[in-house]
Amino acid sequence: LDFLKPCDVERYINQELKPKLSGSTECNDDVNLLVNFLLEELPLPVSHVIRGGSYGKSTCIRGHSDIDMVVFVENFSLVEGTAQCSLNMVQFIKDLKKRLQNSLLATRVLMSDVTPLALRFQWKCVKNDHIHHVDVLPCNDLLGPRPTQEDKKAIYRRIENCKNSLQLQLYSAALLQLQVEFVRRKPAPLRDLMRLVKHWKQTSFGENSKRLPNSYTLELITVHVWENHGKPLHFKFLHAFASILEQLIKYEDLCVAWNENYFLKSLWVQQALTEHRKNLLPIILDPANPLNNVCASVNAWDEVAYVAQQSLAKP
Repeated sequence: LDFLKPCDVERYINQELKPKLSGSTECNDDVNLLVNFLLEELPLPVSHVIRGGSYGKSTCIRGHSDIDMVVFVENFSLVEGTAQCSLNMVQFIKDLKKRLQNSLLATRVLMSDVTPLALRFQWKCVKNDHIHHVDVLPCNDLLGPRPTQEDKKAIYRRIENCKNSLQLQLYSAALLQLQVEFVRRKPAPLRDLMRLVKHWKQTSFGENSKRLPNSYTLELITVHVWENHGKPLHFKFLHAFASILEQLIKYEDLCVAWNENYFLKSLWVQQALTEHRKNLLPIILDPANPLNNVCASVNAWDEVAYVAQQSLAKP
C-alpha cells in the first residue's frame, strides 16, 4: 500500500481490489444457481435464503469472497430445546452434504470442514474459475419479512436469557439480514474503502498473529470513522484510510453503537457504555444485536495499533 500520490489509491482499488464487472455478473449467476438448489432440492420447505459475508454485503476483494448463506427452514425447530436442536442441525447438514455430492453441481463443490452449525465448502464459478468460500447454515426465520422494533426487542431478550452457545449462534444467524442491510446500504465509495482496509489487514499481518479484528469489525470501524467526518459522499481515499489507521491506534477510544435496530437508551447499550468507562476496552455493538460486542474476541489490539502506526509513518 505504498502509493506515490492520492490518485493512485483509487486506481489501485478499481484495478486490483474490486471484482471485475464481467466476472461479478458471472459469479452472481452461479451463486443464484446454488441458492436455487437450496430453495428447491431440500426435503424440507425453505422460505428464503439470505446471502451474507463479503459477497452479500458487496465488500469482497477480488479473489477473496466469502458467503454466509442462512437457509430459513419452515416447520423445523432449531432454537428451542438444546438436545433436539443439535440433532436437527446434524441431520440437516448431513443431508445437505449428501444431496450436493449427488447433484449435477457436485463437480463445482469442494467440501471443507463440517462445523456444528454449518456445511462449509468452496464453490467454483464456471466461466471465470473464481472460488467462493461458502458456509450454509439452517435457521428459523425469527424476524419475519417486516420486523418491528418489538419483534427485534423480543429476540434480544431471548438472546439475553440464552446460556447455550449453539443457540446463541443461531440467534445471530437469524439476525444476519440486519447486518447485511446495514453495510450494503452504505455508499459505494465507502464500501470500496472497506475493501482497502481489509486488504491492508491481509497484507500487513503474519499468519501467527493473535485474534485480529475480523472483516465485519473493520467494516464497522470504517463506518464509524466515516460518520464522525460527516458522512461525506465524496472523499479522498488516502486521507480516509489514514483516518481509519489513526482510529486503530486509538482503539481504546472505540465506544460505538447505532440506533437502526435498537434504542441507544436501552439497558443493553447503557451497560456496554458503563463497561467501557470502567475497563477502557474497545466496544463496538453490532448494529443488528446490542448484546454482541464485535471487539470482544480480539486480543491483538496492541499489535493492530503498532502496525497502523508503522503504516502511517510511511511517506
